[in-house]
Amino acid sequence: MAQLRNERGETSVQYLIQQADVGEIEFEIFSISDHQNLSESAVLSLTQVHNCSGNKYPINGIYNQQTSYQELTPDLTSSQREKLASMISQIAQFKICRVGVRANSLQALIEGDFQVIEINLFVPMPIKLLPR
Repeated sequence: MAQLRNERGETSVQYLIQQADVGEIEFEIFSISDHQNLSESAVLSLTQVHNCSGNKYPINGIYNQQTSYQELTPDLTSSQREKLASMISQIAQFKICRVGVRANSLQALIEGDFQVIEINLFVPMPIKLLPR
């Protein structure tokens, strides 16, 4: 990483250089914190992201037709859900968030062997719309 930063030299263009995650499987963890205790999840879901493009580091998302999602939450034990929620709250105590991670397996994810690739925070709702 340092070598890449040094090689780019002096420029007025700013870059964000991030190491590519090497985990084989992408997961999304969606969490809504308990309103009385932000360190506990009131809602937690786990989704596995699939991409059939063959690209090792695909850009996944709703606009990529090669991306599909598999809901894994019903397959988790309550202990596994609590463990995931605890790990998410250790990153930060978000009220509503979606955390994208990569791990080599579901078991590795549950054991905490993963890398965060993205954190999306959601604005608390409802939004009051004012008439013109």
